[in-house]
Amino acid sequence: MANDMPIVPSEAAVEIVKRNGFLFGLGIMAMTGPPLLLGISLNMFFWVPAVAGLMCVFVGLRRLPVNRQKAVNRVGVLICFFASVTPVLLTSYANRSGAAIRVVIPLGYQGEIALVKNHNSGKEVKIENGVWLLEIPANGTLVVKDDWPLYLWHKEEFVYADGSEAKVESLGTEVGSIQTSTHSWSGSAIFDGATTKWKVLGK
Repeated sequence: MANDMPIVPSEAAVEIVKRNGFLFGLGIMAMTGPPLLLGISLNMFFWVPAVAGLMCVFVGLRRLPVNRQKAVNRVGVLICFFASVTPVLLTSYANRSGAAIRVVIPLGYQGEIALVKNHNSGKEVKIENGVWLLEIPANGTLVVKDDWPLYLWHKEEFVYADGSEAKVESLGTEVGSIQTSTHSWSGSAIFDGATTKWKVLGK
């Protein structure tokens, strides 16, 4: 005799899908709290957790199988955590303290001195006893391969060749430039030609 009973699918064969409220809420928190705190502290990477939060909101609004949502939630938590912590770590690294810099000026020299970046023809900056040593030549211009020690938090000491203290006035930094097209140039302190200047006033 034929079996006329309807076939009822088992629970295992039924895949329940719904929106992920946890991930949606996590995304909203990531978009508001961390960016606000980072913005208050003037952290330039405040937007990173906002982007991560937006991604979580987008995924949370999609209908996904319930049995996959726990794994998705774990990934979302990790992404939001690292997106919130990474801006702090990056800023801390960028603002780390560097070694002190000693600028040695020719004895009796007065006027402008300059440190020019040129990775092709410049000299290697050397460090002695934990201090970066910049020895200004007689013409007042020292060309170095890289001037990155200047861009870390550091102490500066200006002395004449005999060790006596020199009084100087900072004149700031002029950016280097590269040609990006036939009629266009781009300037930055990381390009060759970047020049940091001081005015030596004497002892």
